[in-house]
Amino acid sequence: MKKKTIKIKEIKTTIKQKRAFELVKDNKDKLGSMGEVMREAGYSDNTSRTPQNLTETKGWNELMEEHFPDDMLAEVHKGLLKSKRIEHMVFPLATEDATITELLESVGCKVKKFQRGEQAIHVWYWTANDRSRKEALDMVYRLKGRYNDKALIDNSKHYHFSDSKKKKEYLGRFKKMLITGAGSNKR
Repeated sequence: MKKKTIKIKEIKTTIKQKRAFELVKDNKDKLGSMGEVMREAGYSDNTSRTPQNLTETKGWNELMEEHFPDDMLAEVHKGLLKSKRIEHMVFPLATEDATITELLESVGCKVKKFQRGEQAIHVWYWTANDRSRKEALDMVYRLKGRYNDKALIDNSKHYHFSDSKKKKEYLGRFKKMLITGAGSNKR
């Protein structure tokens, strides 16, 4: 009996795909539309009108997985749960420190410093900082095609995966990471 050999076709990314990916990766804050990125990478105007001509290719998906693997995205999600930033508030002089502390702790903030001035009390505290990291993560998910545009219009602001198998796989990895504490970001 003759054995069958299976040939695995290597996915090759094109120069234009690589150039477009580098533009996205290096200029994420200055980007316009994906069509503009494609034109700058050397794609024709006609091809650039349909970004799926790039984003749905095997080469593009390989670049996305290489630079933004799902495990890394799960780690960023975990970091979002613990992300903090320092904020500042001003209170009247008559307010007691204990009252200020109780007020801020009631909304999940941790007081770091009190400074009494001639006219007010300045208070610095830690609070959640999800916005910038969520936006960066959202961009990567969009580029990887992990949720569809119709789901993003949902008024409840909850994001949905377009592929339930990928959703289950991702949530399983994320749950395991939360349970085991792998990749924790202590701040």
